[in-house]
Amino acid sequence: MNKTIIQFEYKYWLLHPVTGLLFTVWIAVLFFTVHDVSNFLNERRKHTEELVKEQNERFVKHIPLMDSFATGKRTATVFWDDARNAYDIGYVYGRRYLIKKVLPLAPLSIGQSNLHHGINTINTSPDSWFMALKKAQKLSNPHNSIFGDFDVASAITLLLPLLIIAFNFSILSSEKEDGRLSILLAQGISVKTFLRSKIVFRYLVTTLLSWSTVVVAFFLLGFNFFSDMRGCIAFTSVLFLYSALWHLACMLVNLFRKSSDFNAGILFTAWIAWVLVIPAISTAVVSVVKPIPGKVKLIDEMRETLTDYDKKNSQILDQFYTDHPQFVIKDSSKMMPQFMYKYMIKYMNTLHTLTPLMNDYKGRAVEQSKAATYVSILSPAMLFQDVADEVSGHSQIQFLLFQQYADSVNLQCNNYFNPLSLANRYLTVEEFKKLPTPVYNISINDRKLAGLIMGLLAWLLLLAFLVTRRIKSYKFIQ
Repeated sequence: MNKTIIQFEYKYWLLHPVTGLLFTVWIAVLFFTVHDVSNFLNERRKHTEELVKEQNERFVKHIPLMDSFATGKRTATVFWDDARNAYDIGYVYGRRYLIKKVLPLAPLSIGQSNLHHGINTINTSPDSWFMALKKAQKLSNPHNSIFGDFDVASAITLLLPLLIIAFNFSILSSEKEDGRLSILLAQGISVKTFLRSKIVFRYLVTTLLSWSTVVVAFFLLGFNFFSDMRGCIAFTSVLFLYSALWHLACMLVNLFRKSSDFNAGILFTAWIAWVLVIPAISTAVVSVVKPIPGKVKLIDEMRETLTDYDKKNSQILDQFYTDHPQFVIKDSSKMMPQFMYKYMIKYMNTLHTLTPLMNDYKGRAVEQSKAATYVSILSPAMLFQDVADEVSGHSQIQFLLFQQYADSVNLQCNNYFNPLSLANRYLTVEEFKKLPTPVYNISINDRKLAGLIMGLLAWLLLLAFLVTRRIKSYKFIQ
């Protein structure tokens, strides 16, 4: 690097009013995105805390009520009045919430958190049995984060390249057009030294300013950027690689000895292709390579199953009691109304019939999301966005795995409570206290992160190779 060129850059580029204005706007944009996402996360956190508080208060209030029936202080004339009945506990009083943990770097990217809820209700309600139906229409675009909410990741993905292009599209061509390049070369400064000095200086200023702004914004809004060092290192790495890639692209285009207008056109075309066109095309490609069943098929299957059980509900109930005589209760005061048994048998059979179909659906969705990760190599923008989604805990596959786990916990809940309800069982206070509170520990896929970072590094090395070859063959006069 040349000290004279660095001093020139500091005085005439970094201190230029236009440069200062663009950087000021860029800092404001990054602060706004962190603030906006933090508000979104704080609302989610407040809602989660309210649910946990309601769950704990409900459990605490119900224990003395159960105890009053167990000790004989209160008596029930019908099954429904006894607070210990398994049906009401499974449906209402024992309702629990499975909550997806918020990672420390969550403000980086909203990702798919606005599409997929991070809270699922665990109880015996049929609404919670068919969560796959509710999520089916939202699994079609593996890369929709790029076109989604405006957050830190999308701001860097979309706007940082434009800022870099605005600063560097004419970094060499303008010197030639204004007649200054020949004077510089006459003083013994090579094109390689000239370009490398200017690009490295601008790269460091732009990238360090962007990174430090994000870090400061995190701390000012109450988030510790360094509390998750693995995610911090991954995000920092891809930010520096992504910025370096666009600076090298500007450097390469300038070495083709075309006009500044031509350079700007080529660079903006690359931006449109990498940021807009390729991500959109990748969705169609992944959908063809790894298709998943449509929502209509899933709904039709459910309707056909429910209709079939409606037609032969009485026979199914009779067959159930024939197969499970231990559930037969002759004391009508300890029984639910007859229609409730039919209702439960109907949905229990429907749940077990459709569970393989729903598992297949979500399994294919996970495979589609994994395939989308491989397609990300086609665009540096997709690679950067995927890393940001992963370290923030808001990637599509993380939500799909959460939903799969929620479905399995709901199935366990129903397998526990429904037989007890059909047997008209009362739970003891000890059994109620031992009901597990489901916990889901979200994890970051290190292998996926490493692959995405290597993909960006591969793009960077390719551009570095092209720049090196172009510099060697560059001639001022042709």
